[in-house]
Amino acid sequence: MAKKLNKQDFEAIIKVLPSKERNKIRDESLTVQWLEENIERCKGLMKRDAQIGLPWFLAYSVSLWKVGMNNITIAIFVIGVAYFVYTTFTTGTYGLNQKRVKVYQDILEKIK
Repeated sequence: MAKKLNKQDFEAIIKVLPSKERNKIRDESLTVQWLEENIERCKGLMKRDAQIGLPWFLAYSVSLWKVGMNNITIAIFVIGVAYFVYTTFTTGTYGLNQKRVKVYQDILEKIK
């Protein structure tokens, strides 16, 4: 059985998130299942960013070091920037997802 979370405690937990995220969470009916699903979703997004970001950075660095600034290096750079701009506006950055996971886990801990 889930417990009710005190409004003051709830606001203290979510204050680390941007206002858009805080409003979204306030409007949501927070259930244990919803929180667990979103924790897993955010962890998956963080994993995806690491799996794409680290190889991209490595490829860009090696290309820049080996061949300098040429078409291949520029293409690698543009691909990485396009991915990170897209992911920032659609699913959030790695750091934002980290904050979401922390907030969801804190709320889950309080209502269990």
